[in-house]
Amino acid sequence: MVYKSLFSRLFRGSGPAREVSAGFDEAGDSEVAPQESEPAPATPASSPRSRRAGAASVAPVFILGYAPDAAILLTRCLIAHGGLAGHEQGLLLPLLVPLNRVVTQFFRSGLAAAGPDALIRHVEPGAFQHPIRRMFIDIMADHHAGADWIDNTQGLAGIQAAAVLRTLWPRGRFIFLANRVLESIASVAPPDERQPASLRDQGLAWARGMEQWTRTRQKLGADCLTLDRRTVLRQPEAAAAEVARFLKLDASQAASLALSLSHAAGEAGGFGTPLDASAQRGWDGQDGEALRAATAAMMTVYGYSWDGSYFAVTPSQEEVAP
Repeated sequence: MVYKSLFSRLFRGSGPAREVSAGFDEAGDSEVAPQESEPAPATPASSPRSRRAGAASVAPVFILGYAPDAAILLTRCLIAHGGLAGHEQGLLLPLLVPLNRVVTQFFRSGLAAAGPDALIRHVEPGAFQHPIRRMFIDIMADHHAGADWIDNTQGLAGIQAAAVLRTLWPRGRFIFLANRVLESIASVAPPDERQPASLRDQGLAWARGMEQWTRTRQKLGADCLTLDRRTVLRQPEAAAAEVARFLKLDASQAASLALSLSHAAGEAGGFGTPLDASAQRGWDGQDGEALRAATAAMMTVYGYSWDGSYFAVTPSQEEVAP
């Protein structure tokens, strides 16, 4: 059903091409992402154009990071008590990045091989990229009519999409759930029929995401909040208070969120005992050294340790989010 919706929107016609959209690099980030510039004639509220114009007034919440268990709990509680529509998981919006990347790379390769009178020289990439963006705006409006909504997409793909999502929903707010690489790797179940990625590759993926968020949050400024998974699961009331202040929830919503998240974290078993790298099977020798080398910079940036203390700070500071 989702594929039918995507492609029916993509191929129903987009009108003349507009300005060339900025390309997406291999990390999925765009330094200068294009803004939608649709005219705004008076149209019925249910029309596609009015839904796109309404994207500027919607204030969605994007839950990103490397803490799938804590993210689902927080998303569930915000849907119940934060006045937001949505689902426990999204996993759809990152499709924006590869779709735009395919267009960018296709035009780059095509123009390099094209003769002086090739059709590709007379068509702008925006003729494809703008309809792709409008398609996602329409889909989210269809599924959350008349309401602010929440999207929880964990992992590298969600982090890579953040800069583009900001251009489509300029009032969007971002909550990033950081997670130490030890717990992040331990929480990922190995695929059933594939060789699991090496410790180094898993560490590199974690480091790429954490590094990209470090850059992205500087651009988002006050519209983003970084919490640690440990804080959400070990101190849910404190985490709920931070989220409530960030989202400007009223007192009743804030109290309900704190109670709900505390109950949910308790039912989930809380945070548990922090891992110690030296006690993990297979994390010694060359594999362990490769993991440490791949993640050392981001472990330092976020103040993480490699042992059971979790944070490399004094005990009085250990619950402070990075």
